[in-house]
Order: sequence, then structure tokens, then C-alpha cells
Amino acid sequence: MRWVTLGFIILWFSIGLSDQFATTSDGRKVVLKDNGTWEYVTEEASKEDNYDFRKTNWGMSKEQIKLIEKDTIVKEDERSLAYNGKVKSYPCFVLYIFADNKLVRAKYIFYQEHTNKNDYIVDYGDLKEVLTSKYGKAKLEKTVWKNDLYKDDYQHWGMAISVGHLVYFSSWETPKTEIWLNLSGENYQINLQIEYTSKALKDLEKKVQEQQNKNDL
Repeated sequence: MRWVTLGFIILWFSIGLSDQFATTSDGRKVVLKDNGTWEYVTEEASKEDNYDFRKTNWGMSKEQIKLIEKDTIVKEDERSLAYNGKVKSYPCFVLYIFADNKLVRAKYIFYQEHTNKNDYIVDYGDLKEVLTSKYGKAKLEKTVWKNDLYKDDYQHWGMAISVGHLVYFSSWETPKTEIWLNLSGENYQINLQIEYTSKALKDLEKKVQEQQNKNDL
């Protein structure tokens, strides 16, 4: 712990491996960069830190999500809400998943199509950079070859993904959320998505699904 004078006394406390937050003597928040610079934290940025997914929190009801989410609903059923959205320039479906009318999981499902299937690998890398900038270094990063047919020919790695031979995934973690970025495929279709899961409520989703399975018998 160290002290810095910015015309007033600031007490530092760590929130990560690089940037830090500090609180001034008059109660204002600043972010202290690892390059030695600093700036005030805006009210909007401070609020952003309190969200679990977009502008929502785990445990919210469908009715609450509808009041918050401003994009167009494209699908709704008992367990989910789906909207059109974008992450950076990438069009996607924004999927909210509920158990007992509590938000337990959410996804970005990207549907941009490429003629050159290797471009999906570029998209994956771009989204990975976005997640890394927000959550820090990935907790887990994997490139898995299930079949080595195209392994020595990079020009066909996109094809390898589309037939299920190659899978990319990375994961991050916050105190309340598990985050997975996944690039996979089968039957010549490629799936790129980011999934957010509530740590506290994932067992609830499992119990609700198990009960639904029993009811279906």
C-alpha cells in the first residue's frame, strides 16, 4: 500500500493486476493507471462496475429485463428472452436465460457470416481482446484439435472448425460470474458465442431443469 498526493490525500486499494481505484478525501473516485497516470471515475463508469451482464444483474426477472433492455425482442418463451444486438461491429443475438423467473445465464450469439471461414478465427481473437481489456488476462485459454486432418494447413483451420475438428475457448471469472468465449462448429456451421453464468444461481438452473425432465416423463 502506498500514498500519493493529488492536492489531497488518496488511499489506494487494489482491484486487479494493473489499474487501481482510489478514493479521495472528499469521496470522489479515481482510477490509477499502471503507467502512472490517473483520471476521475465518472458516475456511469462506477455504475458499470455493479452490473453482471450489460445493464442487468443476476436474479432479475423477465419483467425487469424488459424495462432495461432497449433492443428489439426477437424471441420469448418461459425460460428465455432474445434480442437483436451488437458487440463492437459484430451483430448478435442477446439471450437472457431464466430459472424460476430469475436471470441465471446470458449469451451473445454472433451470426455474422464469412466466405473465408478463417475470418471467424479473426473474430474470435478480436472478441478475446475486448474481454481481456475488461476482465484481464484469461483464466483459461485452449485450442483443441479433435481431429488432426487439417492441423498442418492453416488455410483450412476455419474448415476444421466448421466440421468439429478444432475448437477454441477462453474463460474469465469475476466474483459473481463465469465468462466463456467459444468458437466451435459442426456440419459445416460455425458457432461463435460468449456465455455468462451466475455462480450463485447456476445450481438453481440445474434443479429447475431436472424437475422439468421429471415432468416430461
